[in-house]
Amino acid sequence: MALAHLEQNQLTDALSCLDEAFLALAKDQSREADIKAQATICAQYKIAVALLQVTFVFSISCGEKYIYD
Repeated sequence: MALAHLEQNQLTDALSCLDEAFLALAKDQSREADIKAQATICAQYKIAVALLQVTFVFSISCGEKYIYD
């Protein structure tokens, strides 16, 4: 779901989905599942979305305008 929100530039919703994914991974880890790969991917997406969100807000505050295809 996070990627679907990203495609629609719904960054806050994407971050919420990634937070839910981390909670699910924590539950899996408590069952002694190996979650390193999934957690790494999830963390990388969360960092990317957070950077996009900061960049977007900064760009708006500087008066830049973006056109999304």
